Amino acid sequence: MSFNGKTTREKGGRDPPNVSLDLVIYDLLSYFNEFTSLHDAKKEAEDKYGIKKEHDNCWPADDIKRAWGKTKRMDKTSFRRQHWTLVIMMQVLQKQRAGNLIQSECRSSQITAGRGRMGAAGGVEQHSGRNLQTSSSGQTGGVSRETIYIRIPRFVMFHNEQIVGEQFGTIQSHFKLKDGLPGPMNENSEIMKRKSYVMSFNHQTGNADWVYEILNVNTLADNSLDPALFGHGYDRGHLAAAANHRWCQEARNDADMFTNIVPQHTMLNRGSWLALENECQRRARAQNNIHVYSGPLYLREMVPRVIQGKWVPSHFFKVIIEEDLNGRVNLLHCHKVPNGNLPEDPDRGRLSTNTDATIEEIQQNSGLTFIERRPNVGQNAMVNQITVRLHGEDRNGVAQTAVIQVAVTL
Repeated sequence: MSFNGKTTREKGGRDPPNVSLDLVIYDLLSYFNEFTSLHDAKKEAEDKYGIKKEHDNCWPADDIKRAWGKTKRMDKTSFRRQHWTLVIMMQVLQKQRAGNLIQSECRSSQITAGRGRMGAAGGVEQHSGRNLQTSSSGQTGGVSRETIYIRIPRFVMFHNEQIVGEQFGTIQSHFKLKDGLPGPMNENSEIMKRKSYVMSFNHQTGNADWVYEILNVNTLADNSLDPALFGHGYDRGHLAAAANHRWCQEARNDADMFTNIVPQHTMLNRGSWLALENECQRRARAQNNIHVYSGPLYLREMVPRVIQGKWVPSHFFKVIIEEDLNGRVNLLHCHKVPNGNLPEDPDRGRLSTNTDATIEEIQQNSGLTFIERRPNVGQNAMVNQITVRLHGEDRNGVAQTAVIQVAVTL
């Protein structure tokens, strides 16, 4: 039944959105995962019972039961029991959803390319816009025995933005984007959403642990700023590059916020780091999206150790994810650079030469988790692709927009 042609996701809409209940569960789980009180309750339960997550990022079934048993001895009216109950319910839903998705992905691997896009109710619908059914050609190393899921914070990035298009389909790829944070979070960290990037800001170090941004032809501009100085031979380095966010004045101003700034050695900021930023922009002009994580590493103590309330990192990293015009993730590039090229720097020489690193090295050095490796259950994967239009104004008050289209595995 149709009421007025608009869904309830639009102002004045009455029709139900054309999404699966699985997507509704996923969206609600993502929403609740942002609650600090639930993070605390989840950590309390994990610490109390030594809970270790399984490959599906969920608690084992026996641990869910143990935590549930504990709630039966809590005061029914206490906030503690309410929080524990919500956390346990989320784990049950997430575990059931993960099991359903594995079965769904196994089934989807048997679907031929000619069947078209799978609709929310399981029927075949006509494609609108770009074809999401892609070939496996271009994948290197033959048939992989594992699937690599790469976490991106899509929900945090776009859940309050205007969604102008949504579709479901399959993408054949060894790499798959997955909505999620590159955790774990710690007690000093806070997720912050800016106009066109997301960060986890660490109040102890005074720096972001990571910054995530999506680059495409809509977000890029050709000009850049001269770097400002921290003193002591350090520039005010940007984790989300200022030149990546000139599509509107607010996005440009956000890039200069102190939370996005790090003490970066002048030679690095105007050398290898700038070269990496330029390379990301070059790739973005030829691809659909370039997803970029940037952050500091503290592998040895620096002198000075702190500048203007910010710890001085010994190194920086970038994780660069290429998503092509078909929505397929083909390549993952990782870089690690020392913060300076001083004579006593044991990593001197890497500054202007080899900066390549493995994702395992970046994860080990940073303590973050960007990828999840799972047994290959079929190269086809059901995905949800949204098209988002960001709105802003330039310095003269003229309306500007940036359009981003990105797909994540359900």
